[in-house]
Amino acid sequence: MRTFAELHDSRVRSITQHGDEVFVEFPYIYLHVSEGEPFQSPGNGCGQSGRLVFSGVQSISIPDLPDADAFDVWEGSIWIDGRHLDNVFEVPLCVKASEIRAELRLNVGHVFTVSCKGVSYTALSEPRFIERLRA
Repeated sequence: MRTFAELHDSRVRSITQHGDEVFVEFPYIYLHVSEGEPFQSPGNGCGQSGRLVFSGVQSISIPDLPDADAFDVWEGSIWIDGRHLDNVFEVPLCVKASEIRAELRLNVGHVFTVSCKGVSYTALSEPRFIERLRA
């Protein structure tokens, strides 16, 4: 089985920087679990809480977010040495590269961007079944 996280339709609780690391907390990130291609093959849709960690940060733009519980991600991208992951990344994710960039567009009109040398995803809860997905 393969698991893919979808940034679109996920929710961000916070974006914080500590030294050369940035932590993006997701109270909810949508997962597609299947034996085939992400969001094209039959499988299960699940949700879980998780954290993206960007390490070796070289440049960053963290928006001032208004007070709220969480924010919807409208669109998200990660580029690893030029390879574009458009709204989707495979879990587990733990990559070091010469150039990593990421961008998250949130429903409140704010955009988070980062350039760094590493990115990883950590699950903070077990996946919760939401729906069966058909091809």
